[in-house]
Amino acid sequence: MGFDNILLDQFCKTNGSFYILDFEKFWVEKIIYISSIFRLKEEAWARGVQRIVHKNHFQIEYFADQVAHEIEEMIGLS
Repeated sequence: MGFDNILLDQFCKTNGSFYILDFEKFWVEKIIYISSIFRLKEEAWARGVQRIVHKNHFQIEYFADQVAHEIEEMIGLS
């Protein structure tokens, strides 16, 4: 299986995961973790994820720019 990166979005409204990802099976360097819940971002950080973007529904353009920036940095475009 080949991939450049994984966007892991924590679905906050139901307080459950958008999907479950085995962090140990994949490289944490390829994960961009997205959440608006501080506790969940801390858990991802503790599991080795270095790229974490705060989901901000009120500043959606800024949020989208942050995600795009992380992807570009990850794949070497910036």
